[in-house]
Amino acid sequence: MNIKNILTDTVKEFCKTNGRIWVGKYDEQKIGITLDGYCLYLIPAESFPFDIKSLLRGGQENNIRRVFPQDGTDAILGEIKGGAIQSLSDRELTVYINPKLLKNFDKTATFKITTPKTGVLVYEEGILSGLIMPMNIK
Repeated sequence: MNIKNILTDTVKEFCKTNGRIWVGKYDEQKIGITLDGYCLYLIPAESFPFDIKSLLRGGQENNIRRVFPQDGTDAILGEIKGGAIQSLSDRELTVYINPKLLKNFDKTATFKITTPKTGVLVYEEGILSGLIMPMNIK
């Protein structure tokens, strides 16, 4: 995971008056943060240099763990179609994501999916590293 890039984007987003940062503890070892509402990163707490409370905009700390599905089935990353849609599928289900949301994850990341409307779990070296919301394709 490109933590440096994520943290740089966090500072940029925080400086915007209408920034959309959503941050909170996932557990004692990980901080969850999303800058756009579509991709949530789990960053090791020791690598997160900010005080979480300073990033909150007038609210309480968010319960990051509640947005993660319990588990999923392994999914295979499919081809990019038209540069905007990338598919992930297991044997019974296919979901679509914006490939730009993969930019800060390792190229060797693996994925798990549960339903077409719940997030795609992202793993790096077998460790849960994030969540990407699927696109609504009809």
